[in-house]
Amino acid sequence: MMIEGARRVGKSYIVKEFAQKEYKSYILIDFFKVGDDIKDLFKNYKDNLDMLFTYLSTYFSTKLYPRESIIVLSWFRTHFRGIQGTRSRSPHPGGRAGRRSFHYQA
Repeated sequence: MMIEGARRVGKSYIVKEFAQKEYKSYILIDFFKVGDDIKDLFKNYKDNLDMLFTYLSTYFSTKLYPRESIIVLSWFRTHFRGIQGTRSRSPHPGGRAGRRSFHYQA
């Protein structure tokens, strides 16, 4: 899912509220606030999602549950240029695409 809109109108707030109500756990990553170490994880582990999720879970001290957790990426597109399309991969056969999915644009 991608949410676009004007700046400072509450997009992140709405997504955070949704994540808190609908998921067992969540991680909200604001790419304007995180360091290069987190940005590098997305570059280095885009093809190994289990490892990426493990690192993020450890870094943010948040347990991630298969199909019951969500990772929200704020300002992702701004920090990863050269975007052409969106691929969604779910490591769970028959799982819901929006659950435990990583949207990486390459």
